[in-house]
Amino acid sequence: YQVRINSDGYPVELEETLFDNIGTVEEDIDINEEFIQDNQENSNIDLEEYKFHNGDLYYNKEGRIVYIGNLNTKEYQGTVTSLSSRLIFVKDDGGNTKPFEISDAEIIFNKDRGRYTSLQDAEVKVVYQEEERNTLKVRGIIGEKVTNTLLVASTYNEGSITYNGINIPTTDGQADLGKVEVYGDVDSIFDVRANDFLYFYESDRTPNNRNHLGIEVVRNSVEGTLRSTSTNNDRSGFGSINGTRYNHSEYYQPSDKFGPGYYVRAYLDGEGNVVKYDYLQYLLEPNTYGLVLYTEDGNHASLPRVTLLIKGGSQATYGIPYDSDLVIDINEFNFTTYSINLRRGDIVKYSINGGGTIEEIIKKETQDFSGTYNENNGEFDDLNRYLNSNSIIYHQDGGTWKTISSRDLSEIVSGKIITSAVNNSVDIFILEEGLKTEFENFIYAPILNIEETENREGNTIYKFNINIEGRERVLYTQN
Repeated sequence: YQVRINSDGYPVELEETLFDNIGTVEEDIDINEEFIQDNQENSNIDLEEYKFHNGDLYYNKEGRIVYIGNLNTKEYQGTVTSLSSRLIFVKDDGGNTKPFEISDAEIIFNKDRGRYTSLQDAEVKVVYQEEERNTLKVRGIIGEKVTNTLLVASTYNEGSITYNGINIPTTDGQADLGKVEVYGDVDSIFDVRANDFLYFYESDRTPNNRNHLGIEVVRNSVEGTLRSTSTNNDRSGFGSINGTRYNHSEYYQPSDKFGPGYYVRAYLDGEGNVVKYDYLQYLLEPNTYGLVLYTEDGNHASLPRVTLLIKGGSQATYGIPYDSDLVIDINEFNFTTYSINLRRGDIVKYSINGGGTIEEIIKKETQDFSGTYNENNGEFDDLNRYLNSNSIIYHQDGGTWKTISSRDLSEIVSGKIITSAVNNSVDIFILEEGLKTEFENFIYAPILNIEETENREGNTIYKFNINIEGRERVLYTQN
C-alpha cells in the first residue's frame, strides 16, 4: 500500500497500492482451465499454479498478468490416505489429517481429467473456499501418483501405441507423442535407453481419450566391487559398493548371484536405491592374511620372496611369481632384478599352490580407527564392528612385530582396521595404542604428554604418555 507523510513526519497508509499506478486490476476472477488456456501466453506467471483459485489479477501497462492477489481460496496439500464416494482424507507433512467433501469438485489426476477413485495414495493439492458456518467448498483437486515403473529393456519403436506394456495416448487411433511429457535425465521418448529407470504417470482415461502421459527418466548407476551385502536378497536388503552402502529399492529385482565378491554395475531409482545388479565379474579374493616382515629380490634363477607373520604368531616365507602385479622388473646392465612392491608392516591376502610358491597375492588397504573397545562383547565403539575367533591382531613392540590376543587390549585403543567383506567382523586390527599393561601399584616415570579424552560411557578421563624404562607407554585414568 502507498503511504503519505503527515506534517509530523509519520507515514499514513492509503487505500491505493503501487499496482494501482502501473496497470489495471480485475477482481474476483476464477482461474479455471478455460481461463488458463486463453491467458497463459499473456502472463508472466504460471497460471497452472493457481488453477481452481479465485482472486484479483494485476496487469502491467503492457496488459500482461504480473500478480495474483487477494485470494478468496485456500489450498491444502498432502497424501490421500482413504476415500469414499463423497469424502477424501488428506494427511499433510505434519501428520494432520483433514476430510474434504468432493461431490462437486473437479478432479485433475496426472495432468488429465480424472476420477476420485484414482486418488488413493496420491499426492494432492485441494483448493477450497471457506463459506458460512465454517463449511468448506472444494473447488478442485489436483493429484499426482506413480502408476507404473520400469527398468528399460528395449527402446521405443516409432509409431507404436504401447511401450513395455504402457499405453501411449492416441489421436484417431495413432500414437500422439505430443501428449507424452518426458522429463528428468532425458526429454524425448526416443532418447530413453536400456537400463534407464522410468516412473510413469498415467491418466485414468482410455488411451483414445487421454490427454497426457508423464514419463520421468532416471539414468543413474554405480560401478564397483560389491564388498558386503545383507543376507536378505529382497527389497529390505542392501549392498556396499566401493565402501558406500546402497539400500535396495522398493522396485528391487533380485538375482541368484547376490552376495559379496562381485564386480557389479548397480542401476538406481530416483531415490538412489538399487533396482538391479549387473554382475560383471567375480572377484574371489585369496583367503589368508599376512603381515609383511621383509622381502627379498629375485632374478632369472630364483623368485622374489616375502616373509609373512601369520595367524598364531608364526612366520612363513613364499616365492612370488614374476607375473604378479606386486612384482617390479628392474633392468640393470645385462640382467633383470625382480623386486616386490611391499613394505614392512603392509597387510596382504594370499593363497598358495600347495608348495612354497604363492598363487595369488593382493595388498589390502586399512582404515584408521581410534575409540573404545568392549572386552565383554568384542565390539569397537558404536560402529557395530567386532572381534571374533578369526580376527588377527598385530602389534609392533620395540621394533618387533607379533600377534597378540584380544585379552591384551585396553578399553581405549587406536590403530588400523580391515573389516570383513561378508559382515561387520574385524579381519585385521593393527594395534598402535591401547596395549593392556601390568605394573606395580606405584611407578616413577616422567610424563611426556597429557590429553583429555572419553571412556566408553562418555565420561572424561585422561591419557598419559609416559616413559617407562626407556620406552614410551600409554596409560589412562579410570575417572
